[in-house]
Amino acid sequence: MIGQPRWLRYALSPPMRVGSVMLLLLCLVLGTASAAPMQAGGIPFEFCYTWEHGNSTGLDANDLHVRLKGVQQISAAYTGPGNPFGAPTLSQYVPGLDSYSLEFTGATVFAGELARTGVCTQRGAMLRLGPGATTPPVFWSDSGAALTPAPLFLGLTWRRDAGGLVVDLHNDQSAPLVIWSLNVLETPVALPLEDLDAGAAAGLNLVAVLTDDVVTLAPGATQSFAVPAAASASLAQGYALVVEAQASAEDDLGNTLHLLAQGQGTTLYLPVIRR
Repeated sequence: MIGQPRWLRYALSPPMRVGSVMLLLLCLVLGTASAAPMQAGGIPFEFCYTWEHGNSTGLDANDLHVRLKGVQQISAAYTGPGNPFGAPTLSQYVPGLDSYSLEFTGATVFAGELARTGVCTQRGAMLRLGPGATTPPVFWSDSGAALTPAPLFLGLTWRRDAGGLVVDLHNDQSAPLVIWSLNVLETPVALPLEDLDAGAAAGLNLVAVLTDDVVTLAPGATQSFAVPAAASASLAQGYALVVEAQASAEDDLGNTLHLLAQGQGTTLYLPVIRR
């Protein structure tokens, strides 16, 4: 089902009295990548991602193919002005691969041009490329013929550990990726997917710089970045966090990638009983 991202709020249960007045404890819950993060009432959080990458094949492409790991359903696909294709012509879960396939057709991305794609998903604490039997997990094609090199892709996982919120970056491709910047932004109202782009990100409040250094991710590598408590605390105020990453190929700095990942925090009121 395709739809717009929205804020969801639910209460676990009405306040009860057990000997004395019940107190409410405000707790922040953000899911991990190993299972669908759940709100009260069994309703998952929603995470949204857009990524803009260039056609560096030297040829014009009229198809884009993306396969995402562990995604079973999307609630929205990005069809904003950065996406020349519009809605995907194929959008389906492939149980045998535990991956979600997106096929974009019907437009031309000329050599050197950029295209933006993206999704929202309720099982979305992880954005990574999915496995496949014969084809790459992401590639351009011209009338069905695969083109190389593949567009750049940067995987991202939201998770919590004992120290708080952590963002993991993954390079699931076969060439090194250079991460030029990695920042955390906040927005008091979660951005609709069609607005999750560079223009909107430029107007958001910067709350954390996750690295001051240029980071090179080797093929297959993962690197973790702790989100400062002051940044993740904004989730408790009902804000959404947006992680923005700028990257390029190590051997072609003009081959760039711009990733925006939005995670929506939800406050749950849990009863604490004094006896």
